[in-house]
Amino acid sequence: MMDNASAYHEACSIIRRERVKILKLIATSIINSLRGTAPRNDVVLEAVFENVDNLAIKKQIENIARFDEEKNAPLNMVNKPIQM
Repeated sequence: MMDNASAYHEACSIIRRERVKILKLIATSIINSLRGTAPRNDVVLEAVFENVDNLAIKKQIENIARFDEEKNAPLNMVNKPIQM
């Protein structure tokens, strides 16, 4: 790994970039699924849309609570379910 650090760095960058693309496709597919609209003219997005129930867990908001005082949450816990 240390013998070719630049190649290792480039490989990690490619993996991160592809991961972000995949997560965006999943997010778009979830939104389209909830709207009831199927994607057109994008083979990859269509494939993700057809498998979105196998790729992600969709949760419905059960309730919204108001707090009397300001609360702070760690950044890695914001907008994520506490338990699955």
